[in-house]
Amino acid sequence: QNTQIEYQHKLIEIKNKEITDSIFYAKNIQTSLIPTKQDFEKYFEESFILFKPKDIISGDFYWISEKENKIIFVTADCTGHGVPGGCMSMRGISLLNEIINEYALTEPALVMSKLRKKVITSLKQKGISGEHQDGMDLTLMVIDKKDSSMVYSSANHTFYLLRKNGNNTYELKQFKGDKQPVGIYGAKLRPFSQTEVKLQKGDLLYTFSDGYADQFGGPHGKKFKYKQLQQVLLGIAHLPMEEQSGLLNKILVSWQGNMEQVDDIVVVGIKI
Repeated sequence: QNTQIEYQHKLIEIKNKEITDSIFYAKNIQTSLIPTKQDFEKYFEESFILFKPKDIISGDFYWISEKENKIIFVTADCTGHGVPGGCMSMRGISLLNEIINEYALTEPALVMSKLRKKVITSLKQKGISGEHQDGMDLTLMVIDKKDSSMVYSSANHTFYLLRKNGNNTYELKQFKGDKQPVGIYGAKLRPFSQTEVKLQKGDLLYTFSDGYADQFGGPHGKKFKYKQLQQVLLGIAHLPMEEQSGLLNKILVSWQGNMEQVDDIVVVGIKI
């Protein structure tokens, strides 16, 4: 019996190692697809990326490229996390590369519609009852640094712009997107909207998934919430972007304590 138990235990160890090794290899593939910090620095002198997958590979992702002297930037949160979320995120990155680089689209709403159509087609979604409604929530910005303008389209996402006022203190403005995902949603698909925002030198843009605000912790084991995230960002906005990233991580770790991370986390900050 002891020999049999030892054999079963060894077999489980081998299987676990094989599965973990496979997931780490998938992480290497995902990492190779996601932009590096150096990629961001080509477009923005000051920026940061706080990226904390829940289960080795992530359903959250970020993406950046340039077309026709315009910077196209995406922060996205795919359905699920771990392996299923990782598969969706890698598919999303692949589709964005295809749409932006092959079709040369720079209108956010058109990119979103094209992306949704390809997500629905690739997942063979029919919109029937009981079907998995996999997809992604995201913010897509097209930034024209020459004109100091930004046009954005957003699906179930919110982002913040922090700007100095006449008193030399930062004010926070919240931008919300359409209440629909990039994927099948209801019987009839509605077009995505897009909005232009005039930018000023020194503006700070923060895009994120819901992972940071939804993290449980603190003295009562409650969610961090967006209101507290806004207060944190207003409190650290005067600091260099790299320091902001470190503080955001430190605050999150302190809040989380011994509690499990509940979701993938991505926060991206950009200084214009």
